[in-house]
Amino acid sequence: MKRILIVILVFIAGCATLTVPEQEGYPFRAEFNLEGVTDGKEISFNGAILITSATHGIIEVYGPGGLALYVIKIHDGAIDILDTWGRTLNTYTIPCKDLLGIIAGFPPHGRCIFRKICGDSITVRYLWGKLTLDKDMLPISLLLKRDEYPVEVMFNPAGKMIRLMVSHHYDRFDVELFGKEGGRWR
Repeated sequence: MKRILIVILVFIAGCATLTVPEQEGYPFRAEFNLEGVTDGKEISFNGAILITSATHGIIEVYGPGGLALYVIKIHDGAIDILDTWGRTLNTYTIPCKDLLGIIAGFPPHGRCIFRKICGDSITVRYLWGKLTLDKDMLPISLLLKRDEYPVEVMFNPAGKMIRLMVSHHYDRFDVELFGKEGGRWR
């Protein structure tokens, strides 16, 4: 039993964190347009995102006339969805506390299980999923274990515009982020 525990601890502690300098990366501000299908219904939103650190940020979803319909507060792996009047509609948790940092272009701070280099990309496995980075340590794809269906995100940057293609079971979203300040995207 002791041997198995030691092997598991060495395996988990064996991969150091990936570090990228974060000065000038935060706050990351961007506008976004989202189109997609959820529960068989087509949706379309626009809004703004403010990421103040790898684990903290706020997203506003706008309706007609620019009125904020929803505010999504993300903090340390918890997601609170608020209505126009600031009332909590729902609360969720995500297994990757550094998800906002990934969206801003930074690798997670947590320890990884292992890394694999394939040409110009690096695939890194964590307890919560898998992240693939390019040679500049910018995200290419993310696989986030959630329930029986993982959340898959493909990153396609074009300058300060970052296109995210997100899928979760039958739900599909196409998000265009237009960076205004911060982040690591070119």
